[in-house]
Amino acid sequence: MRLLAPSIPKDPLQPRFQLQSLAETLAQHMPATPKAAMALEALRALTKDELKKKYPAGEKTLYPASYPLHYEHLAEGIEKGSKGIARPWWKRFFGVW
Repeated sequence: MRLLAPSIPKDPLQPRFQLQSLAETLAQHMPATPKAAMALEALRALTKDELKKKYPAGEKTLYPASYPLHYEHLAEGIEKGSKGIARPWWKRFFGVW
């Protein structure tokens, strides 16, 4: 797990809570058990996007009928938020993207 921890990307939106530091802490304190091996495999699969490839989201999930652009706007907001770009107050107030 110590070898895996540096390969985990840092989260720019939550700088105080990093998955990388959690992995390092677990590597120091978790004994080598089958449960630890399962946790390590799950963490590795998350960092390599294997689950995204194994279980792709369908069109109905990505574009719900009630608000088809929801996930596109969410991704755009996360990308801009990580760069420090905020939406103006009037766009938030009126719900304009």
